[in-house]
Amino acid sequence: MDRAKRNAHASPVSAHPGQRTLSPAPAAVALEPSISAAGVLRRARSGALTAGDVLHLQRTLGNRAVGRLLAARHAEPRLTSPAGSGVLQRLVAATYYGGAAGPVMATATITPADLGTGTAASVANGFVAGHMGNGHPYHHERGHLIGKQLGGDGADGQNLVGLSDGTNAPLMADIEGHVRDLIAAAGVGASVYLEVTVDYSATHYNGPAAAPYVAGMVGSIEVTIFDTAGGTALYTQRYPNGVVKNHAAAGCC
Repeated sequence: MDRAKRNAHASPVSAHPGQRTLSPAPAAVALEPSISAAGVLRRARSGALTAGDVLHLQRTLGNRAVGRLLAARHAEPRLTSPAGSGVLQRLVAATYYGGAAGPVMATATITPADLGTGTAASVANGFVAGHMGNGHPYHHERGHLIGKQLGGDGADGQNLVGLSDGTNAPLMADIEGHVRDLIAAAGVGASVYLEVTVDYSATHYNGPAAAPYVAGMVGSIEVTIFDTAGGTALYTQRYPNGVVKNHAAAGCC
């Protein structure tokens, strides 16, 4: 379905039904011109993946990427103990969709119990999709798709991509505040469904001249909050990658 912008008349937030795994479909049909990868993945979760969807992905991402997309990995809530802490942490259940370039989508239902339970990024930079290094000119950080403050796992490479420091925070951190506000407004027992889509094209990239877009980098991140999986969109925002903080003190941008 098409993403709606902020919906002032959204229905109350509630828990979402069980997610479905993806299954491939025959590929011998005509391509639908208005189709989008994000739309394909949403239809797949509701069991409505069509042959046209698969063909579109094959033409835009390639057969190998489609194979990985159709092998979406579903995670369960789990407990982890950060090294030396002796404290168990609950990580939110998330589903990751991977393409040839790296993760292309992450989804999760966020409840009050998930807030503040995630872990810091611990995957080496070289294993994070699109990471161009911490220093000048890209100033990349390991950005969570499902945010740390929302229960996101920083030890899972499928939940991390290379984001410039200004995109990672404060821009991406903005979504955590919206999730908290929506859950608080909905009351006890509420939850929201979070969908984070990664765009690896240069279409929305917004880096400085010294840090041009390079193939394989993340161009932008689009985040949508739904009341439930496949339900009403409560908030959506695209965050361009490439935004950098003021590094004048370090003698660069």
